[in-house]
Amino acid sequence: PSHDTEVITLREAVLLSEKDRINIFISELLDAKSASCLKKVLMAESHMNPKAKNPNSSARGVGQLLDSTYKNIGLQHSADPLAQVIATIAYISRHYGANGMCMAWKSEQKIHSY
Repeated sequence: PSHDTEVITLREAVLLSEKDRINIFISELLDAKSASCLKKVLMAESHMNPKAKNPNSSARGVGQLLDSTYKNIGLQHSADPLAQVIATIAYISRHYGANGMCMAWKSEQKIHSY
């Protein structure tokens, strides 16, 4: 019997870590300075771990937002790390206003919270 041969071209697949996906997402959303500040906040808060959980409060996710914070900004906690980033940006923008990401980073440096 005759067998047809199919040629498959393999392309390099790049698998990104959650942290890489978060970093790229932030860089696409924000200007370079704001992105840098937000990334520092998220590293300090959770090491950009979307599964991070504070044992002493309801804070969880990359931004370590409290359940009450999610309610105040009209969102719900999501397991999706990019949704967590959006919620964190929404909170920081509402709380700090213009230049909020860097103001949040200054607060994080000073009192280990934003």
